[in-house]
Amino acid sequence: MAVVAADVAAWGRFTLPTGAELTVLDATVAAATTRLTRDYYIDTPTTSEQDLAILLLSARLWKRRDTPEGRDAFGGDIAVSISAEDVDVVALLMPRSRIA
Repeated sequence: MAVVAADVAAWGRFTLPTGAELTVLDATVAAATTRLTRDYYIDTPTTSEQDLAILLLSARLWKRRDTPEGRDAFGGDIAVSISAEDVDVVALLMPRSRIA
């Protein structure tokens, strides 16, 4: 199964956008897939673990549009930095070996 925009909307519990916003969400899913394929082994067709990793990263990137400078505010003066890697995504995938 390939992850599509409707999967991300269902996972993120938001209404599937239309028009230009749907184009942006489709591009987000494509970018997440490309990013993970660069750093991790992604099969064709993808496994359920790989689909979940793509779904998680896509939803995270979509939500990222609402977080200026990588921070998420919880009201008042409290803000939490968002880490670069999602530990759940990393745990689901096999990293590609790199030669230094």
